[in-house]
Amino acid sequence: IADRKELMRQNTALRNQLHNILHEIYGDNYREESSYSKIFCPRALKEWITKLEKREDYASRRALVKVKTLQFIYEEVKILDKQLEEKSNDDIKLLESIPGCSTQIASAIMAEIGDITRFKSQAALAKYTGLAPREHSSGKSIRHFVDRRGNRRLNNAIHRLAFCQLGNRCKAPGRWYFVKKVKEGKSKLSALRCLKRKMIDIVYQILSKKEEYKFNLSKCKDL
Repeated sequence: IADRKELMRQNTALRNQLHNILHEIYGDNYREESSYSKIFCPRALKEWITKLEKREDYASRRALVKVKTLQFIYEEVKILDKQLEEKSNDDIKLLESIPGCSTQIASAIMAEIGDITRFKSQAALAKYTGLAPREHSSGKSIRHFVDRRGNRRLNNAIHRLAFCQLGNRCKAPGRWYFVKKVKEGKSKLSALRCLKRKMIDIVYQILSKKEEYKFNLSKCKDL
């Protein structure tokens, strides 16, 4: 999981660098040089290699090195994804029943949680994840703050899962729950935190009961 995350970080950095270099070589219309809408997809990279190998300027050589490095990263990510699929266990497959939860996200969650019996309740898991708000009171004033002392890797995985719930392609009740919280007067950030707390509760229920997540889109009042 850590290796894949690092590769994806390098992937993003390389793509940003390539945008700048290709703009330097071809100008504002550099995207039109590719016959693909996604100019850095695997097929487009082969096309860029053919184009750049015909040029001899320094910028083109820089771009060529980065394109080939990006190709290598794509291949490494494929290998890691295949290994994740092979190592997928029953708990990971149960988590994949949550809409928007890919093998990568489910594996990241299980890598941090381990044995669910370590946690006595949903609240204990939420606290471990850093999703249980801390109370700060002074006199009659009571305020709650985000607890950042939890497991940040697990928190990041739940954050990604929550965002997948909000995607247009994901028909999940989490999206309706988010909208409901916003309509109640919460800010979008607060609504996202509420959704993340719901998601970690769902993860606990799935792993403790060993049951797939079941939902009814016709009843989108709650998760």
